[in-house]
Amino acid sequence: MINRRLFADDDYTAIVAKYFADLRQAGLVDADPSGWLFTYSEAEPWVVRPKVKARDIARYYIDEREALGVDKEKICALISAWEKRPVSANTVTVCPSGGCASLITLAALKAAGVRRILFETPAYFGTIEQAVELGLKFELVPTYARDGFELPKLASIWRDQSSTALWVTQPRASLGFNQSLAAFENFLRAHRRHYLVIDEATDQSFPAHLGSLSQNFSKSNLVRLRSFTKGMGLNGFRLAAVIHPAALRAQLVGSVEALGGSLDVHSLKAVAAMADDIPRLKSMLAAANGQVVDLRAKAERLVAGSPLRINHLVNGYIGSLLADLSLLGKNHRSARRRLLEGCREVRTPVMLGATMYLAADPPTEAIRLNFFSHPEHVTRGIANILRIW
Repeated sequence: MINRRLFADDDYTAIVAKYFADLRQAGLVDADPSGWLFTYSEAEPWVVRPKVKARDIARYYIDEREALGVDKEKICALISAWEKRPVSANTVTVCPSGGCASLITLAALKAAGVRRILFETPAYFGTIEQAVELGLKFELVPTYARDGFELPKLASIWRDQSSTALWVTQPRASLGFNQSLAAFENFLRAHRRHYLVIDEATDQSFPAHLGSLSQNFSKSNLVRLRSFTKGMGLNGFRLAAVIHPAALRAQLVGSVEALGGSLDVHSLKAVAAMADDIPRLKSMLAAANGQVVDLRAKAERLVAGSPLRINHLVNGYIGSLLADLSLLGKNHRSARRRLLEGCREVRTPVMLGATMYLAADPPTEAIRLNFFSHPEHVTRGIANILRIW
């Protein structure tokens, strides 16, 4: 399923156990540029807490038929504003999180007869593991820095007559680039029978960068996953939506019911209330994007002229740096080990490229950067890593 000539094993758990677990347990971490424990969002001041009545907590909330009532109507209105087009209830399925959205979509595609998934890389690890658990056939499509991380030509793959889905991210996972609208338009024109799935969970654009796709290709097999607050760094709210063809609604509802898609009422009410104040939503997205882009610019200045290069994130918040390890060892294995030993010495835990499903590309190694971290965790973390050289 995963070509080990192109992709290294995800050894995140082993790395943590060997190099960083005792630092965390002893409270000795100096900087945590890859992690998720020390984050904040500049969208926080705009948050409006949901008003939930006691009777609201007693019932289930699940997007089946008209069960969500006015809340579903408001969420559709919110998506319509975000997309700059009318959105109908039978083309939106609401679920508890971005991770749940990908799981129910994979299950629905399997039920609809899709036999294979092609994952653009880098990719979110959870989606790959979900495909494994569901028994779906899949391939990881490698992309490389030397090619601007562009997808290679896939013409030979589409000659196979089995129904296939191309699964991509917007912005690019672990890179932060915006996708090419024209490339997706060309795909949808050329491959009407196959599916295009776009995971937009971290997208901060308003209007949505790819919103016109659903309008201009309304009869295509286009599926888009959107989180309402993840791109703002507000992970305490748990709600996402799948935007899809009406024909896929039955399979998605079946997946929601089978895989635990009932909703948290606090998150549902909070997101529904955003439809009442679209300017506030735009301000929150703009604040979050400004936060991460400013920090990325500081990071780029820190590594100028060094063996490190920051991928140029402009959207989302999970980015990465590429480190040239050619001076750290005789081969990539020894150089990677020296990098991890050095990160331990400077008390800076890191996540490496295999965890992001980046194709192996010696002598470089990728390190994940979370730009919603408090700035000193990113800037001091990078300064610490530079000390290894």
